Amino acid sequence: MVKNLRLFLLSMVAMLGVTSAFAEDIIWQEDFSSFAANEVPTGGDYGYACVGSGTKIYNDALAGGTAPELLIGKNNGSFSVTIPLNGKSGDFVLSYMANYDRITVTSAVTVGDKVKTGNTYELPVSIPAGTDQLILVFTNSNTSNVRFDNAKLYQGTAKKAAGLSWGTASRTVTIGADDNVFPTLSNTNNLAVTFASDSTQVATIDAEGNITLVAAGQTHISAAFAGNDEYEAQTVTYTLTVKGATTPDPEPDPEPQPSDVVKATCAEIIAGADGTVFEVTGVCTKITNTTYGNWILTDATGEITVYGTLDAEGNTKNFASLGIEVGDTVTVQGPKSTYKTTVELVNVTVLKIAKGKTEPVEVTTAANIGAFLALEAGAEAKLTLTNAQVTYVNVNNNKTDLFVRDATGAIDLYDLGIEATVGQLLNGTITVKKDANAGFVAAVKGTNELASTVVASAGGEVVAKTIDLAEAAAYYSDYVLFASVTLNSEGKAENEDGDAVALYDRFQLGLIGGLKSDGIKYDIYGLMYDGGTQYGPELVVTKVTLAGGGEIVDDPVTFTGDGTQANPYTVADLLQLNPDKIADYIAADAQVWVKGVIVGSINNSKLEETPSVASNIAIAAQAGETDFAAMVPVELKNNTQFRTKLNVVDNASNIGKEVLLCGNILKYFNKVGVKNLTDYVLDGQQLTTGINEVKTAERFQGAIYNVAGQRITTPAKGLYIMNGKKIVVK
Repeated sequence: MVKNLRLFLLSMVAMLGVTSAFAEDIIWQEDFSSFAANEVPTGGDYGYACVGSGTKIYNDALAGGTAPELLIGKNNGSFSVTIPLNGKSGDFVLSYMANYDRITVTSAVTVGDKVKTGNTYELPVSIPAGTDQLILVFTNSNTSNVRFDNAKLYQGTAKKAAGLSWGTASRTVTIGADDNVFPTLSNTNNLAVTFASDSTQVATIDAEGNITLVAAGQTHISAAFAGNDEYEAQTVTYTLTVKGATTPDPEPDPEPQPSDVVKATCAEIIAGADGTVFEVTGVCTKITNTTYGNWILTDATGEITVYGTLDAEGNTKNFASLGIEVGDTVTVQGPKSTYKTTVELVNVTVLKIAKGKTEPVEVTTAANIGAFLALEAGAEAKLTLTNAQVTYVNVNNNKTDLFVRDATGAIDLYDLGIEATVGQLLNGTITVKKDANAGFVAAVKGTNELASTVVASAGGEVVAKTIDLAEAAAYYSDYVLFASVTLNSEGKAENEDGDAVALYDRFQLGLIGGLKSDGIKYDIYGLMYDGGTQYGPELVVTKVTLAGGGEIVDDPVTFTGDGTQANPYTVADLLQLNPDKIADYIAADAQVWVKGVIVGSINNSKLEETPSVASNIAIAAQAGETDFAAMVPVELKNNTQFRTKLNVVDNASNIGKEVLLCGNILKYFNKVGVKNLTDYVLDGQQLTTGINEVKTAERFQGAIYNVAGQRITTPAKGLYIMNGKKIVVK
């Protein structure tokens, strides 16, 4: 549509007999790069004028260009420019970038309808002969602000992108190898290019693009187009690693099998003896733990549980590196164990994996990220990335999230094998599936081959989009900034209008715990995440500063108690701590005493008006406290005396009572909490006082429990409860 508009303008110029060069002739352009943050553009060579108190420069790039940019204030804020024409007239094109379609352009001359492509807007402008100057007014009549950047008025046709690509960022070859494959330059516009190698002692490249390997090492192969009236200049480069000629190693002898390994079926393993090392082949029919590698192996005779899977190096907790999926046929080896009635092979070694066969599904085409986001969940598409900037990279369990945005939207490229760093630009295509399950809108591996041609190239600084909290749901997977927000009593970021968004430490960066709900204003950066019906939009936090960029410094911690029963920690003592840095002050395994008043139970980070949750209580410094920020949550484990005696669902009279608790100080409900209780004092009664000594097992009569409330059949040394009395076995 934009192309048609430009052709129409050129034809109109020809009809009017106006001379215009084929290449674009820029009359005026402005990217606001010469202005500082908070500056109001005024005067100058083009008579700039701004209306509205909010219309000023911001050091952001929400409009889609580069920082800085102009914010045009809501409710008829405007920016105007007076452009000397120096005798030029006829048909022009006005273009600008904006993050929303909220700008109306007015002038004394004829301004046509706008055409939108991504964040770029183009409008035809017809200027009569004899016009000395052109005044353009950009007005925002919307009730929300809009960002404005990269404006220009030109005649002719804007230069096109050269469109060169090697299709890869790197390639490794070996001198003398028969299977070396060199990247082929994609030059769809048949432009004249110059090839070069920056290390000719490693490899050379001739004028036709043919490469000759010289010696082992590394060089950068480039193709450069100088630019002309129609196409922009462009240089594309990839890294070529050259290995020296090698002599193939002899085939290793087959790895000997232990003489005590028994090859068996699932039925034979079930009937076999515990401790025997079995080898079995079957299909993975279910995966229950993707960290340790717990899954179900099934063959024609039955099924067994695999409890723990070792990686290729013999390490645990790295199951993901093996790439086992449901439907794969796998051969494993490991010792048999029986847990209750479940037959297991424990910490198995994987000998062979045959990938399951899955029929490819239909692939559609997505010309950009916005088009991909519009697809149905689970759809597979050939996604084209055009200058998609990497805004954040997260690596977990050997899988990489590349968060990227282009002019049409943002997405998480998950575990796709694309190597890139923050700020780089991705160009090319890749076949992927739209993930319907992750809180981030993601492109993941589908049933089809990835077929990737994505290349990472140099980009620039990543600028977070400053967004209104009320619009958070429109920015899933994008890198955003909540500017000058406070933390409310629920631990959410809140603005002056009362809009609030939950904060989530998904990447375990420990940035949230130290924030305080006492009116301090923060700038909070991160990635928008869909928390579902329970939490709604959440911000996965990646950076926090004081509003305006000041560094956050933890306040000094001073305890009034020492954690003993005689001098316990207080609620105020614990509330000083950053939940992510508790261990800096109190060891995670330390059993300490805490004093507080029971004020109720917690559900969804709120104090329940009518207690319904028995799994915790909340303590505070005083009775009647309702602010969650002033509370310490206490875990009450199931089937223990602590839940039975302390929960406020069954013991409503506990609310308002002072309690002494002994346990570990750990993170709970995303704040400082008490877990793993071992003792308490309530109403003057201590769980572990009044102990009777029992020296021989013959004296046991009746049910026996440990102090956690669990029934014991054969007590060893320690403290127990029998017939309602506390006893100690020596």
